[in-house]
Amino acid sequence: MKKIICSLFLLLTVSSYAQDKNITTVDQTAQYSQGPSALETYLAKSFENEHFNLKNIHVGFIVEKDGRISNVEVLKTTVSKEALDFIKSIFNPMKWTPAVKNNIVVRSKIIIPIL
Repeated sequence: MKKIICSLFLLLTVSSYAQDKNITTVDQTAQYSQGPSALETYLAKSFENEHFNLKNIHVGFIVEKDGRISNVEVLKTTVSKEALDFIKSIFNPMKWTPAVKNNIVVRSKIIIPIL
């Protein structure tokens, strides 16, 4: 079973940055709506029996202002179109609480390592 590194403090503090007006930090990072342990459980179950042998990948995506996910991509490696479609099918339905900067909801990028 693949180990999902999902420490909210480490992951989102290091890997979240705003996408609006060249903002590089946020006051409140985007968070999975059901919490970090639910995120880890969801991803572990989703990747447990996949047949693409996805190891040591980093999945990046944008959390939109309304909490939807967009621009899902695999970083630092190349995967087949079918594997990318599989990854998108896992991440696209997820609902997040968006990031906030100066009391304004902003788009932000999240990067999650799948080991």
